[in-house]
Amino acid sequence: MNFYNKTLSFLNDFKYYDKYFNADVYESFKYEVQNLKLFPQNNYFSCDYLLKGDYKGIKVTIGNIHLKYKERKLIAFLSGISETDVFDGIILCFDSKKIFTSTTVVRVDCGTIFNKFCSIKGLETVRLEDPVFEKKFEVYSSDQVGARYLLTTAFMERLLKVRKKLKVPVFCSFENGCVYIAVKSNFKTWSLNDINSLLYVNKNISVDLEMIFSIIDTLHANESIGM
Repeated sequence: MNFYNKTLSFLNDFKYYDKYFNADVYESFKYEVQNLKLFPQNNYFSCDYLLKGDYKGIKVTIGNIHLKYKERKLIAFLSGISETDVFDGIILCFDSKKIFTSTTVVRVDCGTIFNKFCSIKGLETVRLEDPVFEKKFEVYSSDQVGARYLLTTAFMERLLKVRKKLKVPVFCSFENGCVYIAVKSNFKTWSLNDINSLLYVNKNISVDLEMIFSIIDTLHANESIGM
């Protein structure tokens, strides 16, 4: 058992996956994330850590990811690479109790980085009856009825609660039969390549994960949410 897994042993069988020693799992996760409608177009992916495990009977995948869109531009006869930061933060993935085949994406109300990426190809804007939720988020879906089936009053209330609690942008999507929650953050990275990281992992990883699990607790507060 490596250092990470010993550190995480109290988290009910959570396992750390390394991009070098677990390349197949890492690449599968990379492909999954880069093809989500949740994020704007991107062609660069990196992941500081990838965890998979069980939390209170829920299968959870956690990744600290960085997404960018890089393109080559020609300026004054000089070629260079332009980079746009798409997303930096944590993404959670867990199974939905509801069966669905549609895609529904919930993003913060367009602004800052998402201004140029507001519309989502293949999805339509969904208008909901909750004025508070409508003010904070924009919803897109491949199925208007399906979106309302997934975005229950209970779920909307709890997503607003998560956003208020964390005080950072929160995004959500229902894709591939799963629920994805993306939390834009300034989480510190941890890697055994840095001797100081050993102290960081011991002291602070539980704090990071406590915040992550509080999201799941909020969204799974009871069976009525239907997730």
